[in-house]
Amino acid sequence: MPTLITGGCGFVGINLAEAVLSKGEAVVLLDRRPLPDAARSALGKHRSPLTMVSGDARDTGALT
Repeated sequence: MPTLITGGCGFVGINLAEAVLSKGEAVVLLDRRPLPDAARSALGKHRSPLTMVSGDARDTGALT
């Protein structure tokens, strides 16, 4: 089961995603902002699946 990280494109979210991906687990990042190119490149080096969802954590539809 993937780990959902809200605010995933911020400093804490990116570092948390790095830690989870490095353990071989899938990650879903939810944020209103796009993932910075440098972070996308760094996180893309992991073999674990990474999914970006554009949305707001206060929107129950986006969380579903």
